[in-house]
Amino acid sequence: MTMVQGRKWDVGRWLRLGIGIWIIAQGVSSGNGLLMAMGAVFTLMPLLNVGCCGSGSCAVPQRKSIHDAQDVRFEEIRPDAPSKR
Repeated sequence: MTMVQGRKWDVGRWLRLGIGIWIIAQGVSSGNGLLMAMGAVFTLMPLLNVGCCGSGSCAVPQRKSIHDAQDVRFEEIRPDAPSKR
């Protein structure tokens, strides 16, 4: 139970726990085992602080550049004579 006590509990986490318990209660009252299993998953997610956004796994990876900025060389081009327009 150290995972449950050692983490910070915010409103979203309490909401997920409440929804999970509500889903389990609905599964028990209707006798639906699939609903009870789904409720157990939704209850364990806030208790263990796992999930898509809770663990940071939804972050989009940063795009790596193909070219390294240190390898770029610039050459200054000067015209021989000013053009008359």
